[in-house]
Amino acid sequence: MKRKLILAASVPLLVLVALLVFRRSAAPDSASTPATESVATKKGSDLAGPAVLVPPAESASSPEIAAASPAPDASRLYTAALLATSDEFTADGWEVIRYPDEVPGEPLWAGEPVVARVEFEGRRVQLTPNQLGEFPRLNVAAGAGARVRLAFPEGTAASPVIIAPLDGGTVEAGQLSLVRELGTDHAVGFTYKASTYAGVHRVQVRRPGQAPVVLEFWAGQPEIHHLAQR
Repeated sequence: MKRKLILAASVPLLVLVALLVFRRSAAPDSASTPATESVATKKGSDLAGPAVLVPPAESASSPEIAAASPAPDASRLYTAALLATSDEFTADGWEVIRYPDEVPGEPLWAGEPVVARVEFEGRRVQLTPNQLGEFPRLNVAAGAGARVRLAFPEGTAASPVIIAPLDGGTVEAGQLSLVRELGTDHAVGFTYKASTYAGVHRVQVRRPGQAPVVLEFWAGQPEIHHLAQR
């Protein structure tokens, strides 16, 4: 009887010990938490504001930064007849001015092989157009005039030719446009006077049904023209 009473009294004690062991095993072990995690948590709580991301400094020797801007391509500069001279002359004494990549006998212009002859400031030059139908640019004084004659070998006599300044200036006696007829030599002539403003002056010449060609003049000082092409 006495032994039964001792066993009955010890049962609650065993249950209490088992509960304590279970609760201890279920609790997180603070000693096993990594030190870096607790430090990081503390630092994060101490921040007064949002984090700022600072990109790494780019090296000054980076090719994108160190690469210099390409120098102006001299071949892209227009040739001003006042500045450039040619050793090539026609049989009747006209100075032939060509684009740098033009080969004699191989015209750049795929259209009608038009030839322009221009008299200005004591010079007589012969020009042929490039792939866009543009003749080499000529330098004249502001407000100066030039005498132009264009030959259209595929044209017929009395067929019309339309002449129109595009950037100021006038043709013949102060006209803004002009219609002339081809002569029996398949050519047409006119005078052009640049405006008093410095800059590019284009004159478009066109036969109906044909692609136009464009004469180009630079009115003003040659030095200004040279700088404007860079």
